[in-house]
Amino acid sequence: MFRWLSACLLLALAAPLPAAQIYRYVDEEGNVVFTSQPPVGQAAEPVELPPVNAIGGAPLPQSASESPGQPSKPIPPYPGFRIVAPEDDTSIRANNGDFTITLHADQPLRTGHTVVLLFDGQEMARGAAMIFAMKNIDRGTHTAQAKILDSAGNELAVTEPVTFTVQRVHLGSAR
Repeated sequence: MFRWLSACLLLALAAPLPAAQIYRYVDEEGNVVFTSQPPVGQAAEPVELPPVNAIGGAPLPQSASESPGQPSKPIPPYPGFRIVAPEDDTSIRANNGDFTITLHADQPLRTGHTVVLLFDGQEMARGAAMIFAMKNIDRGTHTAQAKILDSAGNELAVTEPVTFTVQRVHLGSAR
């Protein structure tokens, strides 16, 4: 318990929040508690935090191979944007043709941005979701890809295309 409280105190001291006030009190069980809100009906003393150390100067390069004179590579707005299900070169057993396409991005979708799902090269759906329900899809091999567009329709991110096969029961007559 003491280690946890010490870690919290160190984090509170290291946090660059100049306007925040930290309070210290002892609860009913004798534990020392640090909080940003003074407890109601409990004597608490404000904790005076030392000033935060700041070092000025030029920003450090992003990597060891990058020097300050070279322009840095822009960070994509949606790193890790990809289709996670179905996986590439897999088969889906969907007797009724219903399945889901699931997308992933390392960052949440920003306000005003739209996800567009392309299915066999045609726009199938658009919205703010990362999961798309596919209904009554014909059996056979299909391709899915997704894009994220900003409010002006500019392309911000594109997934790699995923190819998969939908398997459905065929109830046709045998010859």
